[in-house]
Amino acid sequence: MASIKRYISSRVEGNGRSEILFRLSLSKDIKLRLKSGLYIEPGRFNPDGSIIKPRANQKEMAELKSLERRLRDLEDHIYDLCEAHTLAELTKDFFEKEIYRFHNPKKERKPKEVEAKLQKKFVELVEEFPDKRGLSEWRHRRYGVLSRSLHRFELYRKIKRRLPYKLDFEMFTTEVLEEYEEFLRNEPAIFDKYPKIFEEFPAETRKVRKSRRPFEKGDNTIIGIFACLRTFFKWANEEGLTQNNPFARYHGKTTERYGTPIYITIKERDIIADFDLSANNPLEVQRDIFIFHCCIGCRISDLMRLTPANIINGYVEYIA
Repeated sequence: MASIKRYISSRVEGNGRSEILFRLSLSKDIKLRLKSGLYIEPGRFNPDGSIIKPRANQKEMAELKSLERRLRDLEDHIYDLCEAHTLAELTKDFFEKEIYRFHNPKKERKPKEVEAKLQKKFVELVEEFPDKRGLSEWRHRRYGVLSRSLHRFELYRKIKRRLPYKLDFEMFTTEVLEEYEEFLRNEPAIFDKYPKIFEEFPAETRKVRKSRRPFEKGDNTIIGIFACLRTFFKWANEEGLTQNNPFARYHGKTTERYGTPIYITIKERDIIADFDLSANNPLEVQRDIFIFHCCIGCRISDLMRLTPANIINGYVEYIA
């Protein structure tokens, strides 16, 4: 008999909420940790998995009751899946896909709804996207960088008389993506030649900078911009706004690649761990972080979010 235990992520999003997680026990030896896709303010979540509802704030109470119903419906759906499938089929990947389908059921869209969205400019939809998805403030800023660069790219195409210069879903081909990547890499030189492009949509918004001339962008920066654009196109496909996916055949330099890992031995790890760096405290801290990574294998971004709450029964537990 499957059982579900609720707990809450230690990570707090930009909107002050944390994701509710499930620990699904399928058998004595098979336990899965699943993301529910549902969020709550940490102060409203009890350690026993129940939700604390305020008496004075009726609006918040109604929202929390709706969240509780949604949670129960999702848990019932998971139990139904456990009964309808064999144990071998009940993998973490299977449940992740089913939870996504639970939150995003396929439905027939009214043509007028799609038409109303398509009447908006492409970049306007990009700017609205973070609010539609309830993204954190940090991701809002990332999409701000993307939308401003798309505005500049559109103006640049217009100046260079490259048709169609107006950005829309269908004009984005693999070739246009490659041109966009080239534009991002060459923005400092483009600024020198066409500074008016950057007056309304600056590449640099930090007030401490005296010059609006953009920095040269490295691969990591461009990978981040393209990741946002790729996610936006995926959403547009799901919403029925377009069937075009320029990333399907795109294999440019902004495609993330992972090198072959190089492993140090336990003896080498111990030499590093025991080396005296007391004269250089910052380096000593970085060394300790590195050694900790060697022991549990988490990313630095995951490590910086760990708290004592991640130590459960003597083990470090976290959602990557």
